[in-house]
Amino acid sequence: MSRQACCPEFAVFDPGNLIRSNYNPKWAHLGGSPKRRHVMPLKVQKIAVYTAEIDDRPGALAEKLAPLADAKVDLAFAIARRKPDVPGKGVVYLGPIRPIKSKQAKTALETAGLVDASDLAALRIEGPNKPGALHAVTKALAGAGINLRGVSASVIGKSWVCFLAFDSADDADKAAKVIKKVK
Repeated sequence: MSRQACCPEFAVFDPGNLIRSNYNPKWAHLGGSPKRRHVMPLKVQKIAVYTAEIDDRPGALAEKLAPLADAKVDLAFAIARRKPDVPGKGVVYLGPIRPIKSKQAKTALETAGLVDASDLAALRIEGPNKPGALHAVTKALAGAGINLRGVSASVIGKSWVCFLAFDSADDADKAAKVIKKVK
């Protein structure tokens, strides 16, 4: 097997390319310098979202989370905010890491007053952190004519994680296909 076939990310060494390439002697045993960097694909995962109205007061969110914590439901995200149009009320959105299947977890959702947010669909995106990562994803979605309902993103260590909300499961499915092609 040739070096090109086993390691396509490495170019064959060409002394004429030394000035215009990023030649590094440590790659010489593989035939020269890397022509392109290996890009890790983005991980794209559908995620269920549950929602409930909460009172806008200290402890209201903790009360909603308590039954889930007792049932050992592991959350990928939690977003809570005030409802500007309803004084004294707020809304919480929760997304478990794994689908809710156990009777104990389903009972915890009911106890907390959380219901499936059937009016939205969500994706969890994860990849290596680099400047412009979120821009690349949102630009690809815009190019495909897919509208976002909401975005939440953060960097954790060397990775970035993003949650995207859509108005329908169909939009989320289309978005997942588009995002998987983003480099």
